[in-house]
Amino acid sequence: MEIAEKIKSGVLERTLWLISKGIASGGQMADLLMQIADDLREQISIKEEVNANISMYVLLIFVTSALGAPLLFGISSFIVEVMSAQMGNIHLPASSLMANLPANMGMLKTIMGYGQGNLIAPGFILFFSSICLVMVSIFSSLTIGIINNGREKDGARFIPVILVVSFTLFFAARAVLHSFFGGRYSHENA
Repeated sequence: MEIAEKIKSGVLERTLWLISKGIASGGQMADLLMQIADDLREQISIKEEVNANISMYVLLIFVTSALGAPLLFGISSFIVEVMSAQMGNIHLPASSLMANLPANMGMLKTIMGYGQGNLIAPGFILFFSSICLVMVSIFSSLTIGIINNGREKDGARFIPVILVVSFTLFFAARAVLHSFFGGRYSHENA
């Protein structure tokens, strides 16, 4: 039992305790050692399975926050730009929702692009998408920290990585869409 005191291992301590109890009770040592070996192998395989599941969850969260969200926000912000360009010639009636806002809500009218023929300005969508990407990056990093180590602060190191990947992919998706479709919708309105 002194071995377990010098080597700080719960598995070793439990194994040596079982061996000492088996010797004290006069049990068959060969059978006891075989059963302990089988239990240790099973415990190792369960631990490996748990680690594989944790890695899968972490990968899913990373892919969703660093790849999925930026692509969806990039596509949706491009669609809003296309819709704004298409609806630029349509003027909303004065009785629309934005016209009835109080005068002290002028900042909201400016942000949302009222008065320019649009209900929502494309700049507002870019701002909204950027804020959402920052929030998704922060919370997904903290979630990864909890899943890996049980503490949120351990995930803080992933925040810059996810932010860089997210914004790079967001603007890359927008640039690709603009290169494929950008000229089409701007020439149709000219």
